[in-house]
Amino acid sequence: MPKNQNPIFIHSLFRSGSTWLFERFRTSSAMYWCYQEPYHEALITLNANPEALLSFSETTVRELRHPNMKAPYFQEFYIIREELKGKFDKAISYDSFFDPLACPVFETYTEALIHHAKGRPVLQCCRSFGRVPFLKTAFPGTHILLWRDPISQWLSYQINDYFDITSLSILNAINPPEVIRLLRSEICLSEFRAENIYEEHSTLLKFPIDSKQRYQIFFTLWLYHIIHNFPLCDMDINVDQLTKDPEYVEYKKDEFNKLGINDVNITQCMMPATVLSKTDERYFQTLENWVINLFRQAGYAADTIEQVLQQRNAQRPKPKHHKKSLVESASRARVMAYHYADRLSGALKENNQLRAQLNALEDKKI
Repeated sequence: MPKNQNPIFIHSLFRSGSTWLFERFRTSSAMYWCYQEPYHEALITLNANPEALLSFSETTVRELRHPNMKAPYFQEFYIIREELKGKFDKAISYDSFFDPLACPVFETYTEALIHHAKGRPVLQCCRSFGRVPFLKTAFPGTHILLWRDPISQWLSYQINDYFDITSLSILNAINPPEVIRLLRSEICLSEFRAENIYEEHSTLLKFPIDSKQRYQIFFTLWLYHIIHNFPLCDMDINVDQLTKDPEYVEYKKDEFNKLGINDVNITQCMMPATVLSKTDERYFQTLENWVINLFRQAGYAADTIEQVLQQRNAQRPKPKHHKKSLVESASRARVMAYHYADRLSGALKENNQLRAQLNALEDKKI
């Protein structure tokens, strides 16, 4: 494939400005054919009801505070729906997250997207960061790592339940790496499968995790993504820096040009950054130290982890000065939110224990 037709993969976690960057590619020129979240579980409807994909747009944009989009979220998939019919499998989204070979059609589905693209294919992925080595080998185009400061990113996850549920879905993947196995053991998550992803999500919604565990799970995935994929990707983009530093924007434009990526406007990024109180900083540092220790148990070298943390601190957003009273008020509001999340987690745990006891009694009667 000619260099200017090689696929472009954007690898990120959720809530890292990926939709903004996708839309920048989509609106830049006719040369790009952009797929938004090609491993999204909603794409299973390509097999039987592709028209449903067109409604996945306006409501999503409003609820998730995505930038306005010039076309439906999954329009590019819909246009080539006949070529994709029957190719999407439930195991694509999460089951094969760390082991693409666990889903025999993962590679053929991705290949179909690239082959049938009506322009240079751009695949903006939030479910690829466990499979970058495989994708880079199978599809050696341009691979971009997109990232953001983890605390602001995780707080953005709390907009609804979906993003913490996807984190649990990732932990539930087949053949996960050792650090994920350790984390599953720590939170008592047993691997399970259901007929479809919606049944799995419904079950995971009832799985009790408190506010501390929610961040620990997320930070584990964030750190895994950065450690493993920085060396593999052709370039990285930090959206916090893209927001605040004009020189950084120009530097990334030059990198784009060197990689043969033209006419993509990456100016005017406006990624919000959370202002933390000293109490917040101590709270998150304790949780991150727990995760770092988990990586050490899994065999990661201290130098490897420290290098990532230094890079994170170097590009950490530094919001403009805010009144101390407002910062403290925001901190107290977050503590209240954590408290209610923990109470819900406790109630779910008690409910699950009661259900198990009732089931045991029923078994004895039988």
